[in-house]
Amino acid sequence: MGTWQPGQPVTADSTPPLPALPQSPAMRGYAELVSRVEALGFRHLAEVLRPPAAATASPLFSFSPSVQGDDGFLVLDGLWFPARGGLWRRMDLGCLRETGRRWAASGDPRAVDVAAVLDTLETVLRDDAAGLRRVVLWQLCCLLQDGGKPPDAERAAQLGVHRLEATLLARAVAEGFPGPGAGRDAAEEICEVWPGHRLRHALALAARLPADPADHALARVLRGLRAEADETERLRREAAALRSQGRARACAAAWLAVARRAADDPAARTGLLGAAADADADPDTGTDIDTGAGTVSDPGIGTGTGIATATAAGIAAGAGTGTGTGTGSGTNSLPSRARSRVSATVEDRTVRLRWDPPVATTPGARRRIAAFTYRVFRFPEGAPHEAVEVPVTEGAATAVDPAVPAGYWRYAVLPELAGRAACVPRTTAPVALAPPPGQLSGVAVPDGVRLRWRADEAAAEVRAVRLAGPGLPAVELLCGRAGAVDRPLPPGVYRYAVSCCYRAPDGGQLWSGTRTVTVHAPVWPSPVRELTTRRTADGVHISWSPPPRGRGRLVRWRGQPVAAGEDVTALLFPDGPRDEQDHGNGDGHDHGDGDGHDHGDGNRPDDPPRWPAPGTPHGSPQESPDGVPEVHGPDCAEITVPPRAWARMTAVSVLEGRAVAGASVVVEHPGTVTGLVARRLDAGRAEVRFVWPEPTVLVVLRARATGPGGGHTERRVSRSCFLADGRAALAVSADEQHITVAPLPRPDAVVVASGAAEALLPAVPAAPPPPVGPAPAAGKLRRLRARLARAVRPRRWRRHRPAGAHRARRRI
Repeated sequence: MGTWQPGQPVTADSTPPLPALPQSPAMRGYAELVSRVEALGFRHLAEVLRPPAAATASPLFSFSPSVQGDDGFLVLDGLWFPARGGLWRRMDLGCLRETGRRWAASGDPRAVDVAAVLDTLETVLRDDAAGLRRVVLWQLCCLLQDGGKPPDAERAAQLGVHRLEATLLARAVAEGFPGPGAGRDAAEEICEVWPGHRLRHALALAARLPADPADHALARVLRGLRAEADETERLRREAAALRSQGRARACAAAWLAVARRAADDPAARTGLLGAAADADADPDTGTDIDTGAGTVSDPGIGTGTGIATATAAGIAAGAGTGTGTGTGSGTNSLPSRARSRVSATVEDRTVRLRWDPPVATTPGARRRIAAFTYRVFRFPEGAPHEAVEVPVTEGAATAVDPAVPAGYWRYAVLPELAGRAACVPRTTAPVALAPPPGQLSGVAVPDGVRLRWRADEAAAEVRAVRLAGPGLPAVELLCGRAGAVDRPLPPGVYRYAVSCCYRAPDGGQLWSGTRTVTVHAPVWPSPVRELTTRRTADGVHISWSPPPRGRGRLVRWRGQPVAAGEDVTALLFPDGPRDEQDHGNGDGHDHGDGDGHDHGDGNRPDDPPRWPAPGTPHGSPQESPDGVPEVHGPDCAEITVPPRAWARMTAVSVLEGRAVAGASVVVEHPGTVTGLVARRLDAGRAEVRFVWPEPTVLVVLRARATGPGGGHTERRVSRSCFLADGRAALAVSADEQHITVAPLPRPDAVVVASGAAEALLPAVPAAPPPPVGPAPAAGKLRRLRARLARAVRPRRWRRHRPAGAHRARRRI
């Protein structure tokens, strides 16, 4: 059976050729239309085109095949519906309007929504006479392909297709219609995007479609898309050539045309922002710009944003500021040639932008400018591809960009109309964000001042300067990223200025404004440099030389050790008054860490000691919480430490409510070793058990032979090893041993002597001699010899004797 071709006679076995199916619905809003139809309860659009009441017969028809009781419609050669009298009527504009009137007169509750669908279909029919048939046929093909089974004539008939065309339609769908997937989605979406200004997305959809489609409607769409893409590429090349020639304004106009054609292309936006920055740097740009709606004047309103900087000399003189302005100042400011309608103000880490709409010269331009929306972009100087969008207040020509990172930035304001660039954006001059250090605070420390701050992560360097004062020159401090210490200093009031340095794009340095703080350095007591110890019968006598400033006292220190000269005022006087410090920039506010607490010099121990009462008079005994009695004198103290305890005694100098730590000494009174038991494990080893003498961390085991010429062995055992096993092993000889266990003092401690434990280990007993048995009897020895002699003597034949003769002889 062959396929019939035009010009050939029709035979019984000839089959008609397969119809050409559409490759796209070629309709904008197809997906929404299908959703509305399905929401009304219809399977496809052809059911909407058949009103509930019977149609009136019409004499207008072009083709009248025999209906033969089939109520289906024809769709392969135009969209035809059966009429009265077995006639067919083509769904043209008049038939569509009549269908709408019949739906309105039917009383169906869906009539209002159906009328909206029919209005959409009328628009499709007006644009393309075959458009309605294309949309209905595309939807029928999708339903046949997505049914879960291979397309067949029965399913086509169930959808309402006349049986004369059901078989051909099912065969055509089975052989060439695309199934669900990216290809079909692209065919339905291509007309949603193109014609339009989303060129990049449209090209991505076209890449999923056939390169040379047989569908003339889809081919027409793709030809227009490729022509637009070629024109856009030509404009890109033209813009690059204009930039190389130094024609900044013409380059910006070319990039504007590219951005209007490809509004969804980030590369087009990047080129437009870069060209706009170059155009604003050109002194001849204060003329007109094209908005696509007339002429708009852009005269320019003064200079653009400069850079607020502070030189090293300005820091030393205290002349730097922490706030930049729209015009910039300082010797390191970059020259600004741009005339821009955008002004920027730098306030610490925030940039405030303000701009004026373009000035229109025609009524049409004024109406379009009133409909402008604005987008603001921030990008590093010379890198428009890194642009980020800044939120804009709706209806206002202002924008605020908070928390701007440090560096050189440029801002661009892009007017848009209906989602596309309306004109070349205007840009600011380079805006330098060089934030000064934050959270600056200063506190007095012994013989000096400690400064703390928080520098920005992008800062390459931090500079701290002690400003000039009465009789003192300005001095630059050696500091790190988080703080500095200025010592030694005489008492007085000192003012400091701190600033940060950032790297410029050209490799230069950009200094931020300065932050200042005033600190009062009071008179501090002198630390006690040395403690002298002497053992007594009951403890340790500690003495020291009186400090030049303040009075010295000895206290029990229970926290982490501190170095001599450190501030311990907050520990010694937790509730007492302290000298007031002036922190910040002279505004009366605290610029500390922000937690509301004064952290002093940051050397507070993890476990603060419980100090004796500050008002305790010297020379009076007092009992510490650990039972350590202390007797203080003007420059000495008697310390008694009970057995199995230790104490760290620190000299503290006090003057006018301030205290500094001095020298320290550890007094230790080890406990006596008790419960010593020694036994031998073998001839060369012994096991020793005892009660560990707290607070000792190390003991020594000694074994000495008691006999003349005996050997000596020694071993040191740590507290952790002994407590883990509860015993210790010691190498010994076989002789009798004298075992001694004594605690070892700390290397840096003054030890109150304690006794050692002793034990006697017996010698290994000598081995007993081998046992000696009794001598054999004489009779037994004689019989043994006779037996041996008979065993070696040759055997003789005996003569016959009468019975019983040998018994009689043996009795004799």
